Amino acid sequence: DILIAIFLGASIFADAFFVAFRIPNTFRRLFAEGTFNAAFIPSYVSEKTKNQKRGKKFADEVLSILILITLFLVSITPDKAEAKHFEFLNQIRFPVDHIKAHFYDDWKEKRGNGNRLHLGLDVRAPKGSKIVAIADGEVNTVSYNPLSGYYIAIDHKNGWMSLYVHLDDDVVGNDNAGGKSAAFAKDFKKGDFVRQGEVIGFVGNSGNAEGTVPHLHFEIQYLGTSQDIYEFVLQSWINYEKGKLFPKNTKDLLIY
Repeated sequence: DILIAIFLGASIFADAFFVAFRIPNTFRRLFAEGTFNAAFIPSYVSEKTKNQKRGKKFADEVLSILILITLFLVSITPDKAEAKHFEFLNQIRFPVDHIKAHFYDDWKEKRGNGNRLHLGLDVRAPKGSKIVAIADGEVNTVSYNPLSGYYIAIDHKNGWMSLYVHLDDDVVGNDNAGGKSAAFAKDFKKGDFVRQGEVIGFVGNSGNAEGTVPHLHFEIQYLGTSQDIYEFVLQSWINYEKGKLFPKNTKDLLIY
């Protein structure tokens, strides 16, 4: 996604690419990988055995129907989450567990000398601050690349995916020597279940964020498309801050 943003930017070419990319993906999901082939090929062979032209006509008709179905499904897939899907966002937890965390609305800020748009929110916090899952879900990706650095993605199984990027990779006295153990709270694997509020990693500046203020690039996608969720993250911060400053259970704060 980051490479696409760098090379295509916020242009009509990027829009064309994403639409074109959604067509084969929708086709593949709709027909369950190779399951459709297992049903189609025997019928095609049967028709072709009877008559060469009849077999070709059968294949052409099936292909035409599949293309129409795929185009229809792609056209109705929303690029932006609709209001009925916002219930999930109203319940998310603030992704960084540190009272000194701060952020502003940098959604679609121009980055990379104006060649790309920032499709997320940067939450600044002291290096090593805890990053927590915003909601229950399953780990979708745990990885590293030179641009994103260490990152983790959580699938919330309702069309929503949260991404946590530029996790820590440092140790005291040695920059970039921490590796995976400094980035993630434990050795997460794809499919691992995580609960809302569970610590999943630590704030840093790995990848192309090296040398910048430690921060979490936080992003939420709906059906694979990044969403402008500033207002919801702001509300989650207000709830977090209120809980930290005015905890419901004050017993542990008493000094005897």
